[in-house]
Amino acid sequence: MKHLVVGTDGSPDATAALAWAAAAVGPAGSTEVVQATEPGEDPVATLLTAAEMSGADGIVVGAHGRSLLVPRAIGTVAAQLLSRSPVPVVVVRDGTVRPMGPASTIVVGVGHGPATRAALRWAARFASDRGTAVSLVRATGTRPLFDQNGLLEVLAHYLDPDAVRDWAEEDLAELATELEGSLDGRLRLSWTATSGRAGPRLVEAAADAALLVIGRQRDSSLGDHFTVGALRHALTHAPCPVVMVPTHDS
Repeated sequence: MKHLVVGTDGSPDATAALAWAAAAVGPAGSTEVVQATEPGEDPVATLLTAAEMSGADGIVVGAHGRSLLVPRAIGTVAAQLLSRSPVPVVVVRDGTVRPMGPASTIVVGVGHGPATRAALRWAARFASDRGTAVSLVRATGTRPLFDQNGLLEVLAHYLDPDAVRDWAEEDLAELATELEGSLDGRLRLSWTATSGRAGPRLVEAAADAALLVIGRQRDSSLGDHFTVGALRHALTHAPCPVVMVPTHDS
C-alpha cells in the first residue's frame, strides 16, 4: 500500500486510524487526511472522491465517530464505506493497532467464491511486503442452503461434522498451495477449519493478530447474510483493525 486516504473527525478511533495508516505505508508511502467540515457535506462521498482522484490503494477510518451513542456499534461513515467503496477499507478502533512485521500474523476469513479470493490476494501482497505470516480460517456450517452445494454441506454437518471439516481443510490446503505458488514460496501460511458461526470464530482466531481481512461480495451491503454473520461481528468485536476487500480489487 503506497497511498492511503484517511478519514478523520477528531475521535480516538480516527486518531488510531491515522497511526495505522502511517505505519502501513511506511516512509516511502503517503497518506492523505480528509475531513468533511462543510455544512451538509457527505463525508462518505468526500472520502470516495478523494480516493478516486488520488488513485489511493485504500481508505482508512475509525470505527466510531464523535457522536457515537451506542457503545461498540459501528459508525455510519464506516458502515457506508464498507458497502460503497471500490477500494479496500480499513476500520480501526482505538487500542487495537498492533505492530506489523515478521512476528505478526494476518488472519483471513475464508468463505467461498470471488470475495474470498480477493481477500486472499490482498492479504498475501500485504504480508509478503512485510514478512508477516498469514493464517487462513474457515468456519464451517455457515453456507446458506441456496448456495452451490449448500444443502449438501448442511446435511453433512448434521450427519458427519468431521466430514465438513475435512472438506474445508482440503479446500484451505489447495488455496494455500495456490498462494504459495503465486509468490514463489515467500509467504508463511497456516490454515484451520473450525465449527461455528464465522464472526465469532474469526474474532477468536484474530486474538493476537495484526489484521483481520474479510472479502465483500461485489453487490453486497451490511444488510446481507454474510456481512451480518461475519463482517459486522468482526468490526464490532475484533481485537485488531479489520480490512474489507471488495471483489473487484485484484
